[in-house]
Amino acid sequence: MIKVKDLFAKYIRYFQILKNKTEKELRKLPKGVVQKKRIKKWYYYYLYYRKGSKVFSDYIGKKKPIKLLQQVKRRQYLTQKLYEVENNLYALGAARRITRGLSLRRRFEIFKRDDFTCQYCGRNVKKHKVVLVVDHIFPKRKGGEDRLSNFITACSDCNLGKHDNLLKL
Repeated sequence: MIKVKDLFAKYIRYFQILKNKTEKELRKLPKGVVQKKRIKKWYYYYLYYRKGSKVFSDYIGKKKPIKLLQQVKRRQYLTQKLYEVENNLYALGAARRITRGLSLRRRFEIFKRDDFTCQYCGRNVKKHKVVLVVDHIFPKRKGGEDRLSNFITACSDCNLGKHDNLLKL
């Protein structure tokens, strides 16, 4: 007869091995998004990625980067798989809960509502070329909730300086 404790240990080992393999493969794949720009009659391909709070772009070339596109799709798939594995480990009691954060759609709605402008300093994307983030007005550490009314658009400088303090608009 198989003991439940031994069965749990077996599943935990399986998911930990799967997590390690997935993380190892993720480290080898490029981060970022491939976009094409049309300049006159030609298309040019760029890889956009983030390092810290800054966004960088690398020129790829005129030819469609099929291999790079496949790698980016593989990275998205593996990220989803890693999230599922971590949730399974959490269900087995072997890991802490992983949250996904805001969906891209909700994040875009907040940016659009705030006119793509930092609500603390007034800088916007077009004029000042800042990186915008979504921030909690009332921090989660202090009991803030994930409602649209509790979110605000902030540039990364203001958000990093704010930490979990309450600021007045």
